[in-house]
Amino acid sequence: MSADPPFANNWAYLKTELSWLERRLMLALTKQQQTSRKVNRVARKPGDRASSHWWQGLITVTNCAYDEAPAKKKLSGSSPSYQQRLKSRIKATESHGVCLALPQVQTRLKLSKFEKNLILLALAPEVNLRYGRLYHVLQTGQDSPTAALPTLDLALRLFCRNDLDRQRARSQLMSARSLLARQILQDVSTAPTPLLGRPLQLAPAWISYLLAEQPKSSQLAQILPPTATAQPQPARLAQPVSWSELVVTPSLKLRLQSLTQQVASELAVAQSAAPTHGRRLLLLVGPAGTGKTTAASAIAAALALPLPVLDFSCAGSDLPLPTKPLVLIKSAQHWFGRRSLDPVLQAQLWQWLSEPAAGLVVLSVHYRHQVTASWRQRCDLIIELSEPTASQRLQLWQQSLTAGHWSAEIDLPALADKLRLTGAQIQQIAQTAQRLADSAKMVELANLQQALQQHGYAAAFLAR
Repeated sequence: MSADPPFANNWAYLKTELSWLERRLMLALTKQQQTSRKVNRVARKPGDRASSHWWQGLITVTNCAYDEAPAKKKLSGSSPSYQQRLKSRIKATESHGVCLALPQVQTRLKLSKFEKNLILLALAPEVNLRYGRLYHVLQTGQDSPTAALPTLDLALRLFCRNDLDRQRARSQLMSARSLLARQILQDVSTAPTPLLGRPLQLAPAWISYLLAEQPKSSQLAQILPPTATAQPQPARLAQPVSWSELVVTPSLKLRLQSLTQQVASELAVAQSAAPTHGRRLLLLVGPAGTGKTTAASAIAAALALPLPVLDFSCAGSDLPLPTKPLVLIKSAQHWFGRRSLDPVLQAQLWQWLSEPAAGLVVLSVHYRHQVTASWRQRCDLIIELSEPTASQRLQLWQQSLTAGHWSAEIDLPALADKLRLTGAQIQQIAQTAQRLADSAKMVELANLQQALQQHGYAAAFLAR
């Protein structure tokens, strides 16, 4: 089968994307009409229709209409999907020197698939008002000659397959680097409205760029918001901790200590001989507060090295590669994930980690899949940290509330057993309790009860 041809220009690409969007809209409209017919057969009053989302799962509607039969599943084949073919055509078009506005914006701003589709959704009514009329029907259930702007709720229904997708999409729109924060999309609601119901409109400068027949990179550079090229946060030094303060399973601690010994030996050899291989790479995986930074700090203390902590969740396209022998990179998915960097900067990363040098780079992420398989294969060690067990929580409480500085009335074993907290949460509560207590006195039961309440936890089981 021959490859799909490249797009002739930006408008040819937009026509393809808008045709795909129209199919999604018509499918959503068909499902909405089917649901309305089912509801109307059962509903007896307006309240029945308002609560239909609840009782539809309890009442079986019989005598389905001719177009309400379940769709037959298509047999899986080997032909590429629409998204795969589109990506191939975009790549072929760009190889011919033709600039496509929306793909370029997605690459330049590192947008997710949902964010790209949200821009397309907001752009469509600027091309043809029939999209706005479809939005009106899907958002109100009523036909109208007036075109409507899309809402976030409509975008979530069109582009998200499940609750996890919806949660991720909402978090993207609430971040400091969202399309709203960058003022690419504008909230044009005139009255207080829930976020899901707010109409969204593209800023005029972005409409002009995205609809240009031959957009230019220089035009994009002129309208990019300042936050698009924000620099990473300055490096800070983590406080060193001993191995005894790292509360993990003995096997994990032993693996970390073994890697630390290897790095220490290589650093010692590098003082008298040139290194023969690149920096070692350690990947720490786990939810927030499970000890990733503490593990890196324990390694730093064992190596007697400072630990610069870099958080690249707000990194721009400029890549200041660290030069220290030990560094912790938080939010590492922004460097080492699927949507991290363009090929040129990826090559710089490979070169940086491959050039002969002794040292250790520690990557920190919440989920293993956030780092691409190629980078995971490059790692010397991958450690997955989980939330602490009851015995580990007791140890963390005892460390945070130093012996002799907390009242014997406090039932720490019960506290550790009842409240499933992370190490970071325990430390925060303990610091609050110590702040509430007189610095010259021990932490009393009342201090810890008040600290727990301030952090939103019950404290009825604290006393022995």
